[in-house]
Amino acid sequence: MQLNKMNFRDFDRKWIVFDREKEIRKIYKKKKQKYKEGILLVYSFISHEDGIQFRILGNIIEENNLLYLEEEIRNKNLTFSYEYAQKYHVTSIDDSIIQKIIGTSEIEKEYDSYYQKNSIIEARKITEIDSFRHEEYVDDVELLHEGAKEKEYLWARIEDCSKKNLLFVCTLLETSKKNKNYKEGTLVLAKLEQRKKEIVFVTDGIVDKVQK
Repeated sequence: MQLNKMNFRDFDRKWIVFDREKEIRKIYKKKKQKYKEGILLVYSFISHEDGIQFRILGNIIEENNLLYLEEEIRNKNLTFSYEYAQKYHVTSIDDSIIQKIIGTSEIEKEYDSYYQKNSIIEARKITEIDSFRHEEYVDDVELLHEGAKEKEYLWARIEDCSKKNLLFVCTLLETSKKNKNYKEGTLVLAKLEQRKKEIVFVTDGIVDKVQK
């Protein structure tokens, strides 16, 4: 399936393969690596600041009836972004197969640090705000700021949330042109509201800090 036709939850923290030669060649060329025939195995993860990323692991090596990650590629720690490969075709790999490949569990542990803040992980599960999310930076959302004369939309990054009440603390990623207090880097409260004809995601004041 084409990557941009999938929901990010379908491949977050999972192993997938790129299996079309033309696309694999482009990825290797982008990372200045020599093309090797076969599938391209990658591990998907989400960085709070850098969005959806893919770690390149190369081919799956078979020796003495055992499966290994390609050590040369693994040691280079090569990654590429969702934006680059969003129109490429990928296939998911069943966990039972991944468990048979020596070294995959170590790779997964390397990215545990990206998943330490529970409130961020919980916010990613909230499907009600999906239409407001950035396609690549899934923790970033577009908020409606209702100024005195006209509406304004501002991009912000989710830092904390109340899943039950659909309330969010966000860092503004841009400065408002209508409210001098809403500057880039300011923490704001945002909420999802049901209006007569639509659901809106609106800013609702400035907050002092994020709960740790």
